[in-house]
Amino acid sequence: MRVFWLNLPRISSWLCYGLASWLIAGCTSFSPQPTGITPRLPTPTVSALFHDVPTSVRETPTAPLVQPPQSSAEPITSATALALAPTRIADQIAAITIFDDALNADWSATHSDKVKYDLDSISVVHGGKKAIMVTPTDDFGEFFLTVNKGARKIYPRDRVLGISFWLNGGGNTINTSDLAVTVTGSNQYVYWVADDTSVKVDTPVTPEAPLFPETRLYYLHINHSIPPNTWVKVVLWLDDQLYEPDYVNITGVYIKNDKGFLHSYYIDDMQLLVQRTS
Repeated sequence: MRVFWLNLPRISSWLCYGLASWLIAGCTSFSPQPTGITPRLPTPTVSALFHDVPTSVRETPTAPLVQPPQSSAEPITSATALALAPTRIADQIAAITIFDDALNADWSATHSDKVKYDLDSISVVHGGKKAIMVTPTDDFGEFFLTVNKGARKIYPRDRVLGISFWLNGGGNTINTSDLAVTVTGSNQYVYWVADDTSVKVDTPVTPEAPLFPETRLYYLHINHSIPPNTWVKVVLWLDDQLYEPDYVNITGVYIKNDKGFLHSYYIDDMQLLVQRTS
């Protein structure tokens, strides 16, 4: 207990003893009251197994970046303007479509794991005629979209601000902890490679501490469950992530389901958000 010395007038010894005893009894009778102030923290990220938010901060890697190999792919330049950017300046942002009725030819879903998917689903659609239906077949399944070797464009990390897409649970509710979103990258390649080890971090990579942060919906401003048959826009800003390592190029994005979440969900109008060139 922190003791505060009081400057009291000189009084008789019995009165001092009685007053001190009363103060001690009062200190032990009450608990400190909360201030009611909630600190604002950076956007946390979670592990592959959707455990609680880590208590330690992974430091930014200091290893030098490896320059990507020469490629005939064009850097991202042209894109469609994005109208809504609530935390960014809209006229400085453009959008590159990954999926809108069809998957961008630069991208593939073939590296998905423990999910079934339909890129031509017509049952639940946000815009246009088709959406992506994903059905997990096991816990922690990944619907994984990756950049193809020989893609027409490359996606530099310093130009990519984030990713957005529309999400719907069909006839089922999606709770805010049911899904997590991850963007992957490389310091060596401009496309996704399964055994790429070019991105380094200072701590061991484990299922509980993955190389690239996995961010659940409730850290992406989805602050309540998504009701059945309801479309919600999900936006992940890369610079808001707490544990993202340094890398040169974007190579993929995946959506992972939590343990026990085996319902189909739908994705539509997926875009990369990039800095607009002047």
